[in-house]
Amino acid sequence: MGDSQSETKFAKCSCQHCGGHIEFDASYSGMSIKCPHCFETTTLLAQEIPPQEPTPTPVAQTKKKILSERELNKAWNKYNKFKARFDLEVNKTKGARISLTSSQMQLPSVKELLNLLTDITKDGLVNDAGANRLLVWLDGNPNSEIPAIGYLSCVARLVLAEGELCPKDYPEFLIVLELQKAIERVLPKKDRDFVIEKRQIIEAQIREELPEAKASESQLDYIRGLGGNPDSDLSVSDASNLISELLSAPDLEKRKQAAREQSRMETDERHSKPAHYLRRDCEDAKRSLQNAERGEISDAKMDLKEAQRQRIEFWEDTFRVDQVEVSYYCEQTIRLYCEHGHRFKMPTETRIQAILDTLDAHSPTWDIDGTVSFYLTLEASFPELVRKKIDFEALEITKAALNFNS
Repeated sequence: MGDSQSETKFAKCSCQHCGGHIEFDASYSGMSIKCPHCFETTTLLAQEIPPQEPTPTPVAQTKKKILSERELNKAWNKYNKFKARFDLEVNKTKGARISLTSSQMQLPSVKELLNLLTDITKDGLVNDAGANRLLVWLDGNPNSEIPAIGYLSCVARLVLAEGELCPKDYPEFLIVLELQKAIERVLPKKDRDFVIEKRQIIEAQIREELPEAKASESQLDYIRGLGGNPDSDLSVSDASNLISELLSAPDLEKRKQAAREQSRMETDERHSKPAHYLRRDCEDAKRSLQNAERGEISDAKMDLKEAQRQRIEFWEDTFRVDQVEVSYYCEQTIRLYCEHGHRFKMPTETRIQAILDTLDAHSPTWDIDGTVSFYLTLEASFPELVRKKIDFEALEITKAALNFNS
């Protein structure tokens, strides 16, 4: 293949309808084409730019981005919709010879096309600028007698309709690959193998840096059961690697025993101090909401709402006369009812939340050191909730149940 592309001068202009950027061979200045962005007819008005070395396709060097399950599903849905449209159009060429023949390659226009295809794939993967250059050329050189030109025009138009091509994210990377493989299909075999080899190298590098799904809770729990201490934002593949490492560790049984003991201690601690741990659940949910990305915000809000509901229900239960009917049944609920809650009428959820907000702001450990402060604050803030008559018979029955359970 020739080196005439090194002498080509390129120009750029904006679409007269949508303002989208178009880069093209300067010799096409004055030609009317369909804009690759909005598909309206626009005239190429040259603003010559000097030839320059194409920027290699960037490969991310930063830490791999972790996607939530919802974000990953959204990306796949976008790609699946594109693929359905793509297959519908491209399958029309099924069975036809798309690769350029030796006789076609003798035509000046086809030689020019081959030079362009070689140029825009020289870094291993076509980018957004290269795809736009290709579509401009195809619009300016229609030839119904050469199937490759119609095929590339169809593919390029479908791909560019999805927006800017960015190989660093799903599903854009998969969409870029569709155009890249379409170009490879058109190339004659003597050129195709070399282009495919370069693409496979770049593709492997990019796949290593593409976003990945978060590890599932079951994976994280399994790691903890093996004695590991995984980060909450661990990826699926990193979790799998960590599991393999832990399973092959010589002290596996010792780690598993320690993990079981730690889990038992945490369960006992949570059972003995539910008021404190329910507050911590709310704080964790608030932090998750603050750090949530766009696709995670709705789930994070629901998690926070549920944590707050459980905390309020716990405090509501400390005022219930019939402790058998409580929602958050535990020893501390009964004890708090016997010691303090029996003196009050049931406060509203709004009042309970107001007391909790006041105490949380005052001390981060109030619900460990002395839960009595909740009732003192309640009495000072809402004295009308103090009962004038106490059902001592019901109180004695509850105390007897508490002593029995103790």
